Parts: sequence; C-alpha cells; structure tokens
Amino acid sequence: MGLAASQGRYLSLTARMSDLVYEGQQISQQRLALANETKIIAEEYTDAMNNTKMQVTTQQGGTQELNYDIITSQDPFSGLCMRIVDLNGNVVVPGENVNENLKNDNERFLFDKNCKDPKYLQEMLESGEWLLEQVNPNKESGWDEVMWQGSSVISEVYDTSDDAAAESKYESAMATLQRQDKMLEMRLEQVQTQESAVEKEIESVKEIINKNIEDSFKTFA
Repeated sequence: MGLAASQGRYLSLTARMSDLVYEGQQISQQRLALANETKIIAEEYTDAMNNTKMQVTTQQGGTQELNYDIITSQDPFSGLCMRIVDLNGNVVVPGENVNENLKNDNERFLFDKNCKDPKYLQEMLESGEWLLEQVNPNKESGWDEVMWQGSSVISEVYDTSDDAAAESKYESAMATLQRQDKMLEMRLEQVQTQESAVEKEIESVKEIINKNIEDSFKTFA
C-alpha cells in the first residue's frame, strides 16, 4: 500500500473510530436514561404499595373510607357529627349550600369543592391544614378540636385497593425497560468490538505509513 493510499486509509479509519466512539457515548446516555426511568418506576411502585387511606368505624360497627359526608353527618349511627375547619377557624364546606347544622351567625366559611375528594381530604388533615371539631355545648365557642390521630373511630390503614394494578403496571414497565436495556447492551458490545478492530487496523496502517516514510528517506538519502 503506497503512502497516499495509507494516509487515505488512516483518515477513513480515524473517522470511523470517531463515529463509533460517538455512538458508544449515545448508547451509554440512553442506558443511563433507562436507569433513571427504572428508578422512578420503582419509587412510584413503592409509593403505590405503601399508600394509606383514612377510615372510620361507625357505631354500627362497619368501616369505610373517611369522607366529608361521614364527618359532617349528624346521624350518630352513620356519621361523626363533626365539622372541618381550617387554621383560621373557617368552616370547610364544598359549596355555598351550607349544611344548616353548621350554620352560625358568627361562622365564616371556606368553600372548597375538593373537600369531597377523600384523598384530598386526607392530605389536608394529615398536613394539619384542616382540623376536626365536634360540638361542645359547655364551651363558649360551641366546638372542641378533635385529634384524629389516636382516635377510636378514625384510623389510618394501608390502601390495598390499587396494589394489583400497581404491581401489574410495574412488572409491565420493568419488562419493557429491561428489553430496551438488553438491546442497547448488545449494541454497545458490538460497537466496542468494532472499536477494538478499528483500533488494531489503525495501528497497522500507522506502521505501514511509518515504514513508507522510512523507506522514502532511505531512497532520497
């Protein structure tokens, strides 16, 4: 192989090596992105398996998820005869049609339609932004704060209703990510093999170039 041909081959090989290195970097970045996505899916799965719900035990002995209607119901057998207030003492209601049992000339109201959502209600109670109160006729304000933590009628339990769906979603997502990662791993191995072969050929061509240069100097010496 002549000097010019060797130089051309060398340039072609170095360009090919550059392409392979770039592709290898891209594959590594894709695998890193998959690893991050795997972490997120695993965290979501853990959260789904460990999520809780608040439930209430009525005087009838039944249990059901705590909600606004149960809290404010004035039926002692099916409700708690309580009310919900925010930290400013405003009574939380879902709309402007205020329950007659909650009305008082001195009361102020916070209208929040989301209070009908048990999950939202739970978040607000757990954060302490909303409080529970029950009637106390012997108190000037007429109401006493009730701590739901440690209550004999309100408890927090693991919510298993979505466990099956969460597990199915997790297994499906993980299987897909594992397939994608395996394909990338195989392609990366191919790229690395090609890099090794190209690197050897580059070294071989460099030796030829050096030999050609050496022979040329001898010719003109």
